Amino acid sequence: MAGLLLLIVAIVVGAMFSRTPALDGHWGTKDFIEYWAANQVADSLGNPYDPAQIHAVELASGRTDSVPLMMWNPPWLLVLMRPVLQRPLERAAAMWMGVNIVMATAACLLIASGYRRARLEAIDLIPAAMAGVLSVPTALTIQLGQVSLVLLLGMALLYWSMRWRHDLLAGVALALLSIKPHLFLLVLVLVAIEVVRARRWRIVTGAVTAMMSLLMVTMLHWFSALPWWIQGVSTPLAGAPPAITWRTPNLPNLLRDLLTPAGGPSPTWPLTAIPFAAAVLCALWVWRRPRDQSLDALLPMVLCVSVIAAPFGWTFDHVVLLVPQIIIFLRAFAEVESAARRWALVVAILLCQLGLVLILTAPDADYSRTWWFPPAILATWWLSSIWSRASGRILSS
Repeated sequence: MAGLLLLIVAIVVGAMFSRTPALDGHWGTKDFIEYWAANQVADSLGNPYDPAQIHAVELASGRTDSVPLMMWNPPWLLVLMRPVLQRPLERAAAMWMGVNIVMATAACLLIASGYRRARLEAIDLIPAAMAGVLSVPTALTIQLGQVSLVLLLGMALLYWSMRWRHDLLAGVALALLSIKPHLFLLVLVLVAIEVVRARRWRIVTGAVTAMMSLLMVTMLHWFSALPWWIQGVSTPLAGAPPAITWRTPNLPNLLRDLLTPAGGPSPTWPLTAIPFAAAVLCALWVWRRPRDQSLDALLPMVLCVSVIAAPFGWTFDHVVLLVPQIIIFLRAFAEVESAARRWALVVAILLCQLGLVLILTAPDADYSRTWWFPPAILATWWLSSIWSRASGRILSS
């Protein structure tokens, strides 16, 4: 079985890299340049959310697009990436690829350790490594030079810390997730209810301390960065496509496309109504769970639903779904007794990854067509839970 799985891994990885479409810039710089350019503008006391200033730096660095590639993340992301971003572009991009690989490795170990709540053995490392290698969003993040592996590391640290009861670290992990908070609304609901029910107030202490530290360092470096960010997100300056025009693989944007009349404007209400409704329903469902039951085990499932209901989130952001995928692999290898069911779980994940490869390497590749990926991972995680309980071999406490 191991030999066949390694062969499948080799085929998937080979297809993923050999069929990668031609992108602007060198490998690893396609999206990385937006963060590097924002740091260059900020260091020269400019506005990193001004399309004209960003575009000038990107053009000088070899980018040829007529529309600037903007960073809309909060300015403390630049603080976290500053040791890398201060290098020349190509060297910084190479360093960031190395940092991404380290973060992905650490995240896989944290997820496996968090699920087991025990010292990891080889039987745990193999499926965790396989899930990481097979992850198309991981490879896409590294290829583009994106920052989504910071989110994965934050989510892995949150899961591990909550499972091991290191609540101050869990709060620090929440601060890392503030880079793209809209992806984790339901996760915040789950954590908030756990804090209140189990009186785990140290999570709040850790989160507040970490966020205040990031804000203070950001203000010391770039005093006007926060007002510029707020203005840029709410009313972006001319020259960059506003967020309202983005089409990302999430339920709100899928619904917008279905409700848009031919040649007419797209409705905007799904971008707020769906996340709000999902948060309310999630809060009601979680609150009704038994009082003596820790909510940590629900985090992977809630994460899937949160990504599905988020107003925005690109395919490379789906790398955070490595949390449920690694758990699926761990269950398949160690908890599911039936060989047929074990293979069904493994093949389901492989098919999901192959589906992403086919879509992303097509001539008319479009991120919005990968909307099915988070629901497919959620369904597979739910199935693995049922089969794991049926086998009676759940190894995590």
